[in-house]
Amino acid sequence: MLSLLIGWTLQSAAQVEGKSVKMKGQGVYCGEVEMDVTQGADGKYYLYDSKRKICTLIGASLPSLDDLAANGTLRDYIRTEEDGPADDEEYIKEVLDAEKTFDATAYLKTGEVANSTSDFYAYQVKSISIEQLTKDGQDCMPTAESPSALRIALYYRQNKWTPFYEYLIPDVEEAPIVLDGDEVSEIRIAIPVEGATLEINIVDEEEEDLPVLLRAFFVPDASGVTHIDADGIKATITYEKGGSPLVDAHWGMMRVYDFYKNVFGRDSYDDKGATIYNIIYTPGYSSGKDGMDFDDPMPRLLYNMAQCSAEARSDWYPPVMIYGLGGQILDLETGMPGPYIRAFVELSIMCHEFTHIVTKNTAQLDSSIPSEGGAINESFSDIMAVSLVKNDTYGVGSQSPWIVGGQGLLIGKDNLRNIENPKISGDVPQADTYHGENWDNLDKYKMMGVQNKFYYLLCEGGKGTNDNGDSYDMTGIGIDKGMRIAYLTLTKYCSSETDFSTISECWQQASEELYGKDSAETQAVIRAWAAVGIGNADVTGIEEINGLPTATEVYYDLQGRMLQTPPSKGIYIKKSGKGHTQVKKFITQ
Repeated sequence: MLSLLIGWTLQSAAQVEGKSVKMKGQGVYCGEVEMDVTQGADGKYYLYDSKRKICTLIGASLPSLDDLAANGTLRDYIRTEEDGPADDEEYIKEVLDAEKTFDATAYLKTGEVANSTSDFYAYQVKSISIEQLTKDGQDCMPTAESPSALRIALYYRQNKWTPFYEYLIPDVEEAPIVLDGDEVSEIRIAIPVEGATLEINIVDEEEEDLPVLLRAFFVPDASGVTHIDADGIKATITYEKGGSPLVDAHWGMMRVYDFYKNVFGRDSYDDKGATIYNIIYTPGYSSGKDGMDFDDPMPRLLYNMAQCSAEARSDWYPPVMIYGLGGQILDLETGMPGPYIRAFVELSIMCHEFTHIVTKNTAQLDSSIPSEGGAINESFSDIMAVSLVKNDTYGVGSQSPWIVGGQGLLIGKDNLRNIENPKISGDVPQADTYHGENWDNLDKYKMMGVQNKFYYLLCEGGKGTNDNGDSYDMTGIGIDKGMRIAYLTLTKYCSSETDFSTISECWQQASEELYGKDSAETQAVIRAWAAVGIGNADVTGIEEINGLPTATEVYYDLQGRMLQTPPSKGIYIKKSGKGHTQVKKFITQ
């Protein structure tokens, strides 16, 4: 049992007292929607869905290094050798072999159930103009004669959900300093109706790394313009009413829950109605009060994981899902700024993370980065995510492309993962053939593309040549059947030992249970795996053979029905004694 900042008690079942009501909100991705929330006695609306037991929290901070070490979970945040040596290397080694589950109750306690007195929305920043900066009476504005590096940030210090948005300008020479267009609006910086803090760090070249820090708090209003003239800052910020990531997180998880419940009959991740915790992350480390120490390599890594990614902490109790609010990615090796990412509350991302917790409660697939099990684990999350997105009832619609993160998550890229063509995934180029191009035994995010490509071929079919030089030509079974096979494969036939040597058999067993051993669906599973380099089915297309087949051979029509007599002229499926599947075009004489 833990107490939240709002004064209520959040029990293990996340019972927030009040009455269930419908409330409108506007999301970053989902637009205007209606959500199931709870209205408390104080008149506020809280993002707790008592029917589905979805609790959307804001302002939770990552646990400290001491907390992680004490619970044996620090290993998750270790940098690789490519990142260079870490100051805390010896400290990390002490906890590598710990086998403990992190107690997330204290972690959840630092947050609060998201609430509002009216519709849930936020403001979207359009531009930031800085006209004057003074510190201790000294003019700090950069000039051509004295250029400075400038770090401009927008966030909310009082433990709220706003993104720790920062824009780092290496050499500023002119004033006023104006951020707009691609620098601001396309990133869709969202600030709450309660207000935000504008923070500016100036690095004077003469002082080298000594920052000059200025802060000014402001509250947006219906005018769309705020003029700041206080605390050494003169600035103008323009904005408009926009979407709140809180809405995407809460409404999106409602869709994910309904998808799993109504399509597969699964009640939450444990199939027992467990509470689902969404956490909208707030910047800060340990206490969450003093922001991030950019000079500490480990907190910087944690910062990047929390803000520019989404995580399913399935190894914590209770499990939680953490959604970063995006921003500019920092290169951990150079410290230089990289591309921008919007809030990680896009629908497919949420389903992806939820599926990780389902996997932990069922197959318990390996999750480590250098493992085939980890690749299969990640792939199942992508498979369920794209299945949801393409669902006409719970997702975006069947005409949606075969991609994950396709609603504008990555600025300048149309996808995070491309299921149809893994080699052009926006996150990292993936392999689409077992041990083919982009295959990397040490990177699950590259290997996972093999099962993703298999799933696309299983559902949609396709014709081509894989990286092994093998041609394939097959017809898909449709995503409705494909996702049912996928769910059963994950929840019943996979295990912690599953890798690419056994995964095709798992899919085949699930298909046989659902549709029959000799069904067209099972044959499609076999052929789709062969198309990505796993298995020995003949997927080279249709072969013409003159003469009658022997009566001892087994044939099926294209609907999977076994033929009782040898086939006449036409196209049939042949299955040999070795289990090989072939599609042949027989021309009888």
